[in-house]
Amino acid sequence: PTSPAPPPAPRPAALPPPPAALLSRWRRDGLDGLGLDDLANGTSPALLARYPRLPTRAPCWAIRNASRCLPDFLLIGTMKAGTTALATYLQLHEDVYMSAKKEPNFFNPACSRRCPKGGHANNLRYYFSLFPALAPSDDPAARRAALFEATPSYLFSSSRTAALLRAWLPDAKLLLLLRDPVERAYSQYNLGLSLLAEDETRPAASRKCNGSLLHRESFDSLVARALVLFDDCVTHLVRGSEPAYYACKRQPLRGNPCDDVVTASSLLNPGLYAYHIERFLSEFPRGQIYVSQRPSPS
Repeated sequence: PTSPAPPPAPRPAALPPPPAALLSRWRRDGLDGLGLDDLANGTSPALLARYPRLPTRAPCWAIRNASRCLPDFLLIGTMKAGTTALATYLQLHEDVYMSAKKEPNFFNPACSRRCPKGGHANNLRYYFSLFPALAPSDDPAARRAALFEATPSYLFSSSRTAALLRAWLPDAKLLLLLRDPVERAYSQYNLGLSLLAEDETRPAASRKCNGSLLHRESFDSLVARALVLFDDCVTHLVRGSEPAYYACKRQPLRGNPCDDVVTASSLLNPGLYAYHIERFLSEFPRGQIYVSQRPSPS
């Protein structure tokens, strides 16, 4: 007997049209007028679908007589796990190009439109500008070039990041480096010490870290205090109250600028790997996420 014919593949759902007000601003201001908040929830694919897609490995479009490209893979985490080294090694390959700025943070909603251009990619034109403008018509190298960016805080910075990446770059590959969470937290603490030492080389009048907790508290003490603050966050997490969890985790141990690296968030939250990875697995197929653990010293 013959096997039954396979069912037809489902037709892709039609993209919803962009809101009229957004289209009007797109026409008036172009790429400068649009930030991440404007292009969330599927709006960006609807806008980009208005332009010809180029035959490149990286997602590129011909927009207003120019080639505009986005990354086809991203290094999304985590902090203090070797992401800078990996990004450097990847660039040794002749067909791999990193964004002109490491950690552009474009898919971090906390930086959308509110962050200065010098610090973060806060509009679409600036984010496009970080990647080579590939012209594939007569250049085989342009067709096979792989583009990437590395923002380690994507893993844990916002509950919206995974969904935003899925809406913008549904075919992207995600690379994730992990490290023993205690070692990672201690490395973050040492980063705070180095920032403090750098601050103390400045004239007294221009120092920002006077009174820092790092002057007088050990790593163990800071972790103990962070755990007290973090307890409510974990309680909210268990109860499924994600907005409350994300508001709580940013509570600082103190308001000193140099103590940003010793908040409940920065010491503990990046190490909640299972929780953060589960959110990305809910948006991307397992085959698009590569996870590697940094080996501990023997």
